[in-house]
Amino acid sequence: MTPKKTVSRKSNAAAAIITAHLNLNDNSKDDKEMAEETTEPGLESSLKYDELEEMASSAMRAMEMLNLSFAEASAQYDLIKSWTMVPEGSSAIRADEIVSKAIHEYTRTTAEKCIMTDPDKDWMEQVAELEEALMICYFDYQSEKAKNEVLTQSLEEANEKVKILTGRNEDLRNKLKAKSKLSSSNVVKKAPFIPSYVSSDFVLGALMRKLPKFPNRPHPSERRPVCRSDVNLKTYIESDVRTRKYTNKFLYLPERTVWCNQDEDQALAFGPLFFCDKNNRSVRGSTFVELHGKIFHLFFLKDKLVYYAGFYKALDIRSIVPDGVRIGDFNGGVSPHGLAEATLSEAGDITLRTYRLHAISRLYQDGVLKAECMALHNVGFDYNLYERLSLRYAADALLEKGKPIMALRDPYYPHAELLADGANSSANSVQGNKAKRLRLG
Repeated sequence: MTPKKTVSRKSNAAAAIITAHLNLNDNSKDDKEMAEETTEPGLESSLKYDELEEMASSAMRAMEMLNLSFAEASAQYDLIKSWTMVPEGSSAIRADEIVSKAIHEYTRTTAEKCIMTDPDKDWMEQVAELEEALMICYFDYQSEKAKNEVLTQSLEEANEKVKILTGRNEDLRNKLKAKSKLSSSNVVKKAPFIPSYVSSDFVLGALMRKLPKFPNRPHPSERRPVCRSDVNLKTYIESDVRTRKYTNKFLYLPERTVWCNQDEDQALAFGPLFFCDKNNRSVRGSTFVELHGKIFHLFFLKDKLVYYAGFYKALDIRSIVPDGVRIGDFNGGVSPHGLAEATLSEAGDITLRTYRLHAISRLYQDGVLKAECMALHNVGFDYNLYERLSLRYAADALLEKGKPIMALRDPYYPHAELLADGANSSANSVQGNKAKRLRLG
């Protein structure tokens, strides 16, 4: 409801009040005339007439002041409405409602006051209060509007940041998926993982038995020796032009290699933690550091004969046993004498080396001196090298027994053939002859 309509309705109400008072005044005059005709006028009738006349005049003055107040309020409303004009929308409607409600409430209270209180009150003071209240409402509205704009902008910026972070998260997730696929495809090529929580020397064998196995290799019971233990293995391999390329690619640690299982595909190698240098001083060092991560042809000693085991990768397990191990924990698989010889191999004084050999061997046996440990993991088997060396050893054994050398074939791998005839035989010496198959054990 607008102020002008309120003024109209309030004017009608005031007019009705005045009309009622005038009718009451006319009725009083009629009663007065009737009283004059019947009786004489009295003091009570005179007082009642004066009271009604005074009430009518007061109502007329109140109506005049009320009309003036409504006119001023309407003009003030038009002025304030021009200040608060904003684009059409919920904000403009809200401002209209606030102003209309304030003016309506003010006119209602002032209308009551004009009837019940002194009609000569200063209305300019009331108008000033109304202006102040409306200005406060307007400024509150502007402040809330500014806050809303700031919050809206902050929300938009936050949404942009969320979009950017979502895109980055998706990129990282795709990269992680690609990396996991690449890792799963290369899992066979990586070295086996040895957990760092293993700290006992005794469980190293059990740990090695859990490593993956290479399937295509001869069983240990079917392997044949490649040479005798009193032969220099490096010179033996280098003397044959067909095996010379393997000279610097093999590992042979006599009496210092222990198998972790019956299949002999995982092993532990042992070496000294302390050495006697050329000045006969004890220094700490390692013979395995340069071997870690590399692959070698592994040879081992068994019953005074040398055997070929296959391709083995050297694994660093110093993080598990940083202070070394006692060789007594491995059931006599490691020779204290072999470790003592390795400890004194660099000693300058040969006499002193011979003298100390027994004492150092005793220290290893009693567990006073610990040994460095390295893991060996089977990753393959070279059949060409194995067949060449094993058949060569079989031929040398026949020569020592004074038996003739025929074409020797591997009964398990008949495609491989090696002709060994000492110093005078060649491949053409057995052409046309029937090859005699020998089972070499």
